Amino acid sequence: MSRKRTEIISPDAEEVERLLHATTDARDKERLIVARMAMSGQHTLAMMARVSGRSRSTIQVWLERFREGGVEALLERSTAPGSTPSLDFEVQAQMVEKLRNGAWRTARELRMWLERDHSIKLSLAGCYYWLGKLLGRLKAPRPIHAKQAAGAVIDFKMSGWEERLNSLDIPHGAPVRFWIMDESRFGLHTVVRRCWGLPGIRVVKSFQQRFEWEYLYGSINIITGEPVFYHMPEVTCVAVNLFLGEIAAGDPDAHHVVLWDGAGFHQPPDPDDPECPDLTKVHVLKLPPYCPELNPVEKVWDQLKDAVCNRVFKSIEDLRQGLLPKLQEFWENPLGLSSLIGNNWLRQKISKYLAGHFTCF
Repeated sequence: MSRKRTEIISPDAEEVERLLHATTDARDKERLIVARMAMSGQHTLAMMARVSGRSRSTIQVWLERFREGGVEALLERSTAPGSTPSLDFEVQAQMVEKLRNGAWRTARELRMWLERDHSIKLSLAGCYYWLGKLLGRLKAPRPIHAKQAAGAVIDFKMSGWEERLNSLDIPHGAPVRFWIMDESRFGLHTVVRRCWGLPGIRVVKSFQQRFEWEYLYGSINIITGEPVFYHMPEVTCVAVNLFLGEIAAGDPDAHHVVLWDGAGFHQPPDPDDPECPDLTKVHVLKLPPYCPELNPVEKVWDQLKDAVCNRVFKSIEDLRQGLLPKLQEFWENPLGLSSLIGNNWLRQKISKYLAGHFTCF
């Protein structure tokens, strides 16, 4: 004796057919297929269960919903598929905000925060899972001076440029070169940095602590990337003026605008000083205090220290020779230095303003 066929008479037959062809959700589609089979009256519960890959009890639940509430009740799902996440959306949002601010250095610190603030006990493996799930990455933070004023960097980038440049009193149409400068100490104390090695083999490099040094002054043309470098034994107002004289001597007919930080020895040239070179066409602008990240020359020093790291130099002259190949590379390829500046706020602000007022190069 054959099993009794299940048959449902429903006014939603046309809607079932329409949704069956329109839906892209596989979970909805399997329920609609079961409903259509039931409305045909040609299939048993066992046959519908076999076709859908579901148990007979599940098919019975679906059909009962269909009888009582139609297609809408059939397709309704009270909970999302899958297991309930261990962290709800509110905790996830708080975690993303703390990741944005670098609140944790280790997964263990995240684990302690979850238990202390949310009474959630999570394994270290679970912490690593959520760090990856929320796109967390282990990063070295960019240091910011504790005395840097809040918003100083953004304010300097976004406002006041026209007033600053107008205050320089440069004749309209005059040729102008725009520079950014800095200085850095290089000495015989060995700079140690990471290098490639092999697993299980410790890399050993010679090292010395000798407190002899000199200073390298550097300036980059913000528009062309052209560099000027100068070795000096000290950082003083006199040494700075000598370096500004080197910049001005490169093109005596042009006005030179130099952007630098607020170090004590960075003072405007004194025209009454007999030892000071002719700096009448040199104009200076200051970066805001404690904001070295605004100066792209800082990146040059990092590359130069890469060039002499893990090496022992017997004298300052040997150190100069060690720096020379990298400096030569900068002189021969100013575009490489220009890429350190990039098409950023500084170049855009200066190019936009100077293009309408001066011959800028």
